[in-house]
Order: sequence, then C-alpha cells, then structure tokens
Amino acid sequence: MKRLSRFIMGSSGFILLHVLFIIAILFLIVTGSIFSYRNEVYITDTQVEHIQVESLFQMARLKYVEEQMEYKEILQAVTYDFPNGHVEITISHFTETYRKLQFNIQPFNQDYAFSINHLIHNDIFQQ
Repeated sequence: MKRLSRFIMGSSGFILLHVLFIIAILFLIVTGSIFSYRNEVYITDTQVEHIQVESLFQMARLKYVEEQMEYKEILQAVTYDFPNGHVEITISHFTETYRKLQFNIQPFNQDYAFSINHLIHNDIFQQ
C-alpha cells in the first residue's frame, strides 16, 4: 500500500486538497465574472454607438425632407453637421416615384463611417 504524504493530506499539513479545490473554484468564478463584465461593457458601447448612428440618420433624413420641400430642384448631395457627427447624403438612384438616398454617417468619436441606403417616396415632398 502506498504511503500518503502528510504534507498534503494531513490536518497539520501546509495545503489541504479541499482548500486547493475551493481556491480553484473561486478563481474560475472571479475570472468568468471579469470576462462577463468586459463583454457587457463592449455590448453597451456598441449599443450606444448604434443609437447615435440611428439618431444621426433620423435627424439628417428629417432635415433633408424639410429642405427639399422648400426648393423646387432636386437636392443631389447635401452635408449636415450635428453635435454628434457629420452626415453626407447623396442620391444614388432617382425615378418618378422614389429616390434612393445614400447616407454616409461619421460620428465624431469614431474613426470609421457608416453607410445606409434608404428608399424614400417622392410623395412625401408634395405635402
């Protein structure tokens, strides 16, 4: 029969196995919580960014419609500066019933731009 080491297994020993097991479980829980927190922070930042881009899109669309109602000629390209970013609108396709607008949205706190294609009926400008 093998002799058990008193260093690990004895109650007067330096490290007991159940203490090592509890420490390993606690380490896994803390590490998992840290990674989960970092993931939640990243998801929250991404959602805030999407809300900013959507707000810029809605503000630019409304301003484009208002300006187009004032002018008789078709606005081919316009740019708007808002507190959260810069928006460029260009017409990529035009028919008698609709316009296909391309929005290039550049939030001020981002290094990259978002591009959104949007169809809008020409009836909205007749009101």
